[in-house]
Amino acid sequence: ACGGGTQRKVRRVLAPARGSGRCPKALHPRRYKRRACNPSPCPPDPVCETKLDVVLVVDSSGSWTAKGFEVVRKFVAGLVDRYKLGKSQVKLGIAEFSKDATVVQGLTFDAKAIKEAVSSRLKFRRGLTDMAKGLLSADKMLLEGRKDAQSE
Repeated sequence: ACGGGTQRKVRRVLAPARGSGRCPKALHPRRYKRRACNPSPCPPDPVCETKLDVVLVVDSSGSWTAKGFEVVRKFVAGLVDRYKLGKSQVKLGIAEFSKDATVVQGLTFDAKAIKEAVSSRLKFRRGLTDMAKGLLSADKMLLEGRKDAQSE
């Protein structure tokens, strides 16, 4: 963990005070302690700069709820920022699958085009989950990729 935080220790009252007994208030130092923790700064987010052809394969089937799929869509959009796109770096594409597979965005160096595809063409299809079709779609995309780039 990094970036700072707070650790708290709280002692609860197990039994109410009886007779002339008294319990310290909830925020009294005998019942409540707080201290800073993990003060070291977080390292910068990693960015992939290696010469790779990458296809992100996204499950758009009924395995998700609509709300869960929106979380996945936001994750994929953020993941695009973790790749440095360019001729000597990453070339990125996106495929989705449910009962069928669809190429959402072919391999490209254009981050803006990928983000646009994620926001407008990556759809929650529902239906069955045929992961094999999604992986075959990605495999076809990678066969058309750069011969001198590693494929993922």
